[in-house]
Amino acid sequence: MVPVKNYLQPGEWVGLFNPNAKRFLQMHGSGIGCSNQFHLFAVLQDGHTYERFRVVDAGNGMVALHNHIFNRYVSMIWNGHAHVMTRSGESPD
Repeated sequence: MVPVKNYLQPGEWVGLFNPNAKRFLQMHGSGIGCSNQFHLFAVLQDGHTYERFRVVDAGNGMVALHNHIFNRYVSMIWNGHAHVMTRSGESPD
């Protein structure tokens, strides 16, 4: 067996982009949403703070995605269609 490095490493900043919808995942105060469409290609700009998530070590080989603007993590309920945000206890910074 060859050890494989996880793609998302704790401490990195990421944006989640759906190429079919041409939109980024966004964090809002009221829930999870999506950005405006990008017609040519997606580049996460410095001003895109709602679309930027910090990768946090969640233990047991898992990671969590934290948005520092709203100090919340992304959480998804079982059916995968509705998204629920939970407020983080404290910022990972």
